[in-house]
Amino acid sequence: MDLSNPAALISGLLISSIGTGYFLYGKKQSSPVPLFGGLVLCIMPMVVASVLAMWLIGGACVGGMWWISKNG
Repeated sequence: MDLSNPAALISGLLISSIGTGYFLYGKKQSSPVPLFGGLVLCIMPMVVASVLAMWLIGGACVGGMWWISKNG
C-alpha cells in the first residue's frame, strides 16, 4: 500500500474495518464464510497497492460471501 496516498489509506482503513466486522461475526457465529472473508478483507489492503483494485477485490469478496450465504 502506498502510504503517501490519502485515498489508499482511507480506503484500506474502511475495507479493513468492514473485514474486521465480518471476521468477528464469523467467529461469534462459528461460520467459516464470514470468518475467512473477513480475514481476506483485513489482509488484502496491505498487499494491493491500487485503490481501484482494493475496491474491486473487496466488492468481489463481499459479493462472493453474499452469494455463498444465499446459495450454499
